[in-house]
Amino acid sequence: MDPGRRPPRTARRRRDPMAKGLLQNRHFITDYVRRHGPVSRFDLARQFEMNASTVGNIVDGLLAEGLLVETGEVRPHPASGRPPILLRVHPGAGRFGGVDVYRGGIAGVVTDFAGTVLARRTQPLGPGSRRATVL
Repeated sequence: MDPGRRPPRTARRRRDPMAKGLLQNRHFITDYVRRHGPVSRFDLARQFEMNASTVGNIVDGLLAEGLLVETGEVRPHPASGRPPILLRVHPGAGRFGGVDVYRGGIAGVVTDFAGTVLARRTQPLGPGSRRATVL
């Protein structure tokens, strides 16, 4: 193929705006449940002004992937129908680590997916600390 010639249409990367929107909605829902959980699907639909079936489909995918879990708790619901089942993030779905290098030392933390601190360590550093000590 000529270096200046565009690849055929089938080889070009396709940009699907619906797929991008779905990924963003999955992120928003997961983050909201992590920050405000436990919450119901109804709460999520209202918060994000989305159709209940759309939220249900996204939540079902997140449940299947193990990112969210149903708590088994139900919240009394004033309207008729099935009481809402509450959702929360699955703490074992992942781990996060953070490091803060500051003037007087280094601090590190490891959390689970729900944000619970699993480990924390602080190492003070003096003014003449060597590079190997810092790294």
